[in-house]
Amino acid sequence: HPPRIPSHRQDGSMDRGSLLESPKPTGPRRSKTTAGFAGNQLRVWLGSIKLDNVFPSSGALKKLLYGSESASAEDADVIAVFLTDLLLTNDNVVSLRYMLKKVLINSEDYIFNESDRNLLIRYIPAQLVQPAEGGGGGRYVSMSVAVHRRCSRCRDDIEGGFDCFPSPVMLACKSPRKNVLQPSFKGILTQVVHLYRDGRKMELLLLGANLDTQDEL
Repeated sequence: HPPRIPSHRQDGSMDRGSLLESPKPTGPRRSKTTAGFAGNQLRVWLGSIKLDNVFPSSGALKKLLYGSESASAEDADVIAVFLTDLLLTNDNVVSLRYMLKKVLINSEDYIFNESDRNLLIRYIPAQLVQPAEGGGGGRYVSMSVAVHRRCSRCRDDIEGGFDCFPSPVMLACKSPRKNVLQPSFKGILTQVVHLYRDGRKMELLLLGANLDTQDEL
């Protein structure tokens, strides 16, 4: 499922973004939602792709981000792309670095969690959910997030990254099913995001979930 956003304001109230479902249950999905923040409408764009161990091409990511007039990621305040069944190998790991930054329009206006120095894999905000047989690579889930600089206190990429992303992406939980012979590859990936505008702060908790116990989902 695309990341969901329980967004907490300073007064403790919560907004939840609605999800626009794809006609195909395993196809790419995108949604666009807003939340009130410091007297403005915070625009949040969310998308997901189940890769089935194929290479996430730049064209596919651009189509996901900008292929819909009603749900385009252009000029959004927060952009998050959740990928499941991401296969990382020695042959493709370098090309998969900065996946979101390389395809985002006006990427210089954003700060990315892909720049976090504490990531498990350099410039790829991913977590291993199932090792590859025989070693070398494995099955990952990833969530690349971009925050517009107008929502950050610090405009520097490094300091702004620490400000917007206090911790790297992490697995919040994994399914206890389908773990008889090997670790389950079903789980929930999380990314905490801090936003600032006009002296006010908002915290978003982005959740990317893949909990279906069927291998094809």
